[in-house]
Amino acid sequence: MWFLLWKTSKGFELRAVGFNQNASSYAGMNVKTNIVMSMVISGAFAGIGGAMEGLGTFGYAYILSSFTNLGFDGIAVALLGANTSIGIFLSAFLFGGLKIGSSNMQSAAGIAPELVDIVIALIIFFVASSYLIRWIVGRLQSNKEGK
Repeated sequence: MWFLLWKTSKGFELRAVGFNQNASSYAGMNVKTNIVMSMVISGAFAGIGGAMEGLGTFGYAYILSSFTNLGFDGIAVALLGANTSIGIFLSAFLFGGLKIGSSNMQSAAGIAPELVDIVIALIIFFVASSYLIRWIVGRLQSNKEGK
């Protein structure tokens, strides 16, 4: 996907339409086609992710009795990775290590596995609060310039 978005003309069109639909239309790009194309690509990735989850648990007859929090983890990974490919890779590695390590923490060190959920929540809180602080500072600066 990185290659498609950053190394092809179609990827340039997808990014341009995502940034500004009016400018893309003025430049001669087909905005509706590019929006549908981005939906198809994201749907394909969601389908692949769902298939990986389903096929990975089918052979072991693992039955999910509750919500898996995969969507929440995906949003948290994207937030921590700042929507960049290398950032998402590193944050997914961090979250995966924390989730997998939590199952061994109780037996090896006597630490409750819920501590990992608390650490992940704190990471998300501080990353989100940095966005909120930047937004507040930007609003305050724009109010000062307006006066």
